[in-house]
Formats: sequence, structure tokens, C-alpha cells
Amino acid sequence: LIIGDLMTYLGTFDKVMQKVLRQQAKSVNFSFLYKAYWMSVMKKINNDLEKNIKELIMEYYETEDKAVQEEIMQKIEGLKKLFLTEEQAQTFEKAYFLLYPEVRDFHGVCCDEASSTGIITSPMGRRKHVPEATLNSAVYDNLKKIAHALNSSTNHPIQSLGGDCKYMAFLRTSAAFRKEGIDAYLIGDLHDALFASVAPEH
Repeated sequence: LIIGDLMTYLGTFDKVMQKVLRQQAKSVNFSFLYKAYWMSVMKKINNDLEKNIKELIMEYYETEDKAVQEEIMQKIEGLKKLFLTEEQAQTFEKAYFLLYPEVRDFHGVCCDEASSTGIITSPMGRRKHVPEATLNSAVYDNLKKIAHALNSSTNHPIQSLGGDCKYMAFLRTSAAFRKEGIDAYLIGDLHDALFASVAPEH
């Protein structure tokens, strides 16, 4: 229902605005999930907006059609309204963790494991060594290394589990093809999609 409502909402905007709103939604969700701070999210969103505006400006000067130029200027003005202030970015962060407080707990578990053992383990047993997480935080030169290691410790379980789920899907889909007598075989994948070569009759 939420996804359906979101797609309906996005459908009320033109394609440029849809693209930008999708980018912003992804930046907010994935950044906070991977332990980024509000300032990083603000910079990512605003940099993306600047890039989109520059592309529109190039389109503006590539055409002499006044109606098209007017439409482009309207799009640019619309995008300018989407730049985030520090206050808005902080509000995004607070709202995110109010909705998903378990994410904070997940971050804590990952960081505790990494800082105490120098290793982070995914839900299906994949281990990644993050020795920098155990460095002495009292030494200033170590702080950046520690921060990077701790961020990596929250990324690894998510990325690894996603990959493992896809491998399991490969195996189960192949088994289902054989069980159902379907003349098909998997040939590859892209993100969360599997690709198969399938006989025309199937």
C-alpha cells in the first residue's frame, strides 16, 4: 500500500522531478541505514540537485524554442525548492530513527562486535576483518580509520545478506525449473533481478 501510494504521488510530477525525488528518497533511506550522518545526507542530496540543474541549463541553451526554454526554467525553479537546509536534514534524521529505532540497535550491535573483535559477521556467517575498529580512539590519527571501519561494519551484514539471498534464489529457481519441467536456465543477474534463457513454449 505504501509503495502504491508513493508511486501514485510521484506520478503527479514530471519525469525530472520524479527522478530527483527518487534520488532523495534513496539518499535518505540508504544513508541512514548505512550509518551516515545528516550532514552527509544533506551534501549528497544538494550535490545531486546541482548536477540535475546543470543538466537542465545545458538543455536550455541547446534549444531556441521559447516554450521549451520556459518549461525548463520552471523545472529548474522547482528543483531549487528541494535543496536541503541543515535544519531539514537533521529533521530527516530524527524522523527516520523515530520510525525505525531498531536500526540504531543494529548499528550498536555491529559496532560493538567490530570494536571488540576486529571482525564483523553477516547473518549467514560471512566474516569480514575490520582491525582498524579496535584501534585506540585516544590517538587522534586513528579516529578517521576507526570511523571508516565502524561504518564498514554496518554495511557488511546488509550487503552480504542481500548477496546470499540472491544466491539462494538462484539455487531455488534452478531447482524449480527442473521440478516443473521448464526448459530454462539462469544466465545472470542485475541488482535484485535474475535473468533466464527460456524456451519459447515456456
